[in-house]
Order: sequence, then C-alpha cells, then structure tokens
Amino acid sequence: MRNRLAVWVLLFTISTAGFHPNQLMADALNEGKVLFKQRCAACHNIGGGRLVGPDLVGVSNRRSKNWLNSFIKAPMSMINGGDETAVALFEKFNKMPMPDQAISDSEINAILEYIQSKESPKLPEEKKTINKASVANVPAEPDI
Repeated sequence: MRNRLAVWVLLFTISTAGFHPNQLMADALNEGKVLFKQRCAACHNIGGGRLVGPDLVGVSNRRSKNWLNSFIKAPMSMINGGDETAVALFEKFNKMPMPDQAISDSEINAILEYIQSKESPKLPEEKKTINKASVANVPAEPDI
C-alpha cells in the first residue's frame, strides 16, 4: 500500500511539473494575437475605429459566444438566413461581405480572449445592453 502511494505521488509530481497557469494564459493570448493578425486585422481594429469592418472593441459584451462563433464561421449564411443582427451589420457596412472562416471554436475563443485583453476593464452600461430589439437602430460605433 505504501509503495502504491509513493508511485501515485511520484506520477502526480511528474505530471504537474512545469504546469504554470500564467504561462498557459500567456500562450492562449499569444495564439489569439497571431490568429487576429492573420485572419482579422486586415479588416478590423480593436479600439482604433472601423476599417473595412467594424471595430471589435467590446464585441464579447454585445454578442453571445454562440452568435460570434456562428457569424465568424459563416456570416453570409446568417445574413441569408435572416439573422437580424447579421443583416443590420451587412447593410451598415455597404453590403461588404465578411468571408467565411475555416476556423475552430478554440481558435475563435483565442481570438476573442485576445480582443478582450486589449479592451479597457469596463464599458459604459449602454454598450452592454444592445440586443435584438435595438438592432434596427444599430449604433454608429462600436458595431458588432
């Protein structure tokens, strides 16, 4: 029994050696930064104003994770399917389509974490409450 316990302790020690939560967080943010630069930065800013597409500052406060995942992967499918928010954004940005992205949920999550890391800690309350009922009057900025 004593030998078993010693083996389990040794295995646990070996398996957790080098596990540093701060390093994992830094790695995830770095992955998000790289993905953002590769896939998003040509059309989007984070807090620098709109480019071809909307400024993404605060996007996670305005849209659900499920909506963002769906929209990022297949925006035209959502527009053609009649999603009110997607249609309003499409209209607002001169019907310039965002290309579909062959991207995993984990990659999208990394990008969203990176975007959140670039934001100020608090957004004004009125920007947190945008919902489908207010889509008809899509705010000037921020957009998504």
